[in-house]
Amino acid sequence: MIVNREGCKNMAEKEDKKEKEDHDFKKEYEKVQKKYSLPSFEELDTYFEIEDASDGKHPLRTVRKKIEEKLEHLAMQLNAILQPETKVIDLEECKMFTDEEKDRMLDLFKKLMIFARQANLISLDPSEKKETEFIQTVYEAWIKKGGVQEQMISITKKLVESWKAETKGYEPMGYLG
Repeated sequence: MIVNREGCKNMAEKEDKKEKEDHDFKKEYEKVQKKYSLPSFEELDTYFEIEDASDGKHPLRTVRKKIEEKLEHLAMQLNAILQPETKVIDLEECKMFTDEEKDRMLDLFKKLMIFARQANLISLDPSEKKETEFIQTVYEAWIKKGGVQEQMISITKKLVESWKAETKGYEPMGYLG
């Protein structure tokens, strides 16, 4: 691929614009963060990967959407374990947990879905107050002892260790319903 000077200039301008948008987003979030005593930009970025967002005009909406993406991703991971489809990954991961563990997982799944649906509701009837309350509530549920993050780490570690374990070969599973 041959890139002329004009092409390099355009790429550099796009990168500068993206950098400015990122800075604007962070700056705008920090304004509302101080106003509402929200978690820092860095804390939210650590848990919900908000740094790549760039809507400086609506920082609360953008953060809510990033949190919602993370919640829905985790909920779908749990859903595949709790109600596996006929994909090998689902069927294998379903067998890695006891019924008691699945009961606790279902409680976590419900919590994630409540948060995700609250985010949906806020998107239909947005307000700064609702956005800030949502961000704060999810953040607190995420970081507390025994909270969402800790539970998901435990589940994911078990999945990793179970996949590392030696298997006896493929065993087709029957109907699980």
